[in-house]
Amino acid sequence: MKRRSFLRNVTLGGAAVANFLYPGLTNIVKAQNESPSTPSVEERPDRDPNFFGGTVVEQTPEGIVLAGGDELKAVRISEETAVWKEFYGNHPIRVGDYADVRGTALPDGTLQAESIWVNIGRLDGIIESKTPSGLTIATWRGSKRGIEFSTQMEVIRASDGNPIPERLDALITGMSIGAVGLRLPNNGFRATRVWTWPQDS
Repeated sequence: MKRRSFLRNVTLGGAAVANFLYPGLTNIVKAQNESPSTPSVEERPDRDPNFFGGTVVEQTPEGIVLAGGDELKAVRISEETAVWKEFYGNHPIRVGDYADVRGTALPDGTLQAESIWVNIGRLDGIIESKTPSGLTIATWRGSKRGIEFSTQMEVIRASDGNPIPERLDALITGMSIGAVGLRLPNNGFRATRVWTWPQDS
């Protein structure tokens, strides 16, 4: 399945996940999640039983086990499971990775995975500098972060999700942007999609 078709056809479920991958298609808010955090079960009584996010703590013959907050969740992975790790494909999932899983809750308490996003993160802020290979931004939290450009990176308008023809040329110093991509070791980040806020489009 092509990358664009995969993104268009995946059923995301919760509004938070939809806004995470499709900024602007739901109400746009400035992201506060430079790194994922998982509240405890008591803090999220209305959590969707068909979605779970956490750190991979074990690999099993059937899939993986995730630890999210004070909860463990066994996730079953099949050949039909779509895995996204920077790109869509048959990527390995390792202990220590962070995974968001969308699937079907089974009676035995496990989750049959339909889609898995591995080590996907999000950054928002203002462009401070730009090179042919990436950006430096000042995040909304006041820190500075480097962003590498993925080889298949898209630049879109947050208001409607449409691609910007100028692509990297549209990204200029002082512009407010958001980015989703792969979280790398040592606080690195490689963007697969960058969007501009409406006032900067």
